[in-house]
Amino acid sequence: MADLNSTQIRGVGPKYAALLAAAGVETVDDLAKSNAADLAQKMAVVNASQGIAKTLPSKEHVAAWIAQANSEELARVRAAIKVLRDMLNVDAYSWHATERDDPHKIKIDAVMFNRNEGYEVIPMVQKVADTFGFESVDDVKRIESVIPDELPGNVRSRKNVYNWLVEYFETH
Repeated sequence: MADLNSTQIRGVGPKYAALLAAAGVETVDDLAKSNAADLAQKMAVVNASQGIAKTLPSKEHVAAWIAQANSEELARVRAAIKVLRDMLNVDAYSWHATERDDPHKIKIDAVMFNRNEGYEVIPMVQKVADTFGFESVDDVKRIESVIPDELPGNVRSRKNVYNWLVEYFETH
């Protein structure tokens, strides 16, 4: 299942995704199965103890998120496989950010995709798997293999890498 950080639920940014996760909602499927009133109340309780978000979403906003999670547009995302580290060729990647490679501190690292960093490859593979509703480990391995074997070296931003991969899988 796709986690909420890798999807396009309008209104759910990193803070609300963290708040939802703290309330026990980590995937689009979890959100789709939620009750708006109950979830809004649980988020308020969690936020009171953990202080994750400055403002809480209204029950109406939570209901809108649930409606989006249940939309046909995200039906493939709910069905897609959750990409795990052990599905990848783990020896092919570095798994630790260095001081100079921190997207929270250095803006360029938040924009540019590094195909040698496993912690950057996993969310990209997940996003492509979600887009196409891929459900198998073989699909994950297929996406992963395209990155070093086919992705042109001059395609570097996360947005351009994702767009290139989508075009590739639409035509192959």
